[in-house]
Amino acid sequence: MKKLLNILEAILPHIVIDLAVCFAVFLVLNRFNPMMAFLSNKYSRVLLTVFCAAALAESIVLIARQRRE
Repeated sequence: MKKLLNILEAILPHIVIDLAVCFAVFLVLNRFNPMMAFLSNKYSRVLLTVFCAAALAESIVLIARQRRE
């Protein structure tokens, strides 16, 4: 069980960074081509931007903490 948690602790921040970058790309694509309708609601765009920033910050902190240990 501990081994699984250690693996998840090592991999999860990287997955979150990848997903946050994907959502950031969706924001840019939606800005240049709104007909694709990646994000059609104004509020969802704001919430998604906040999520991307928070996820990136959290992941960077966790990765830095893991490298110090």
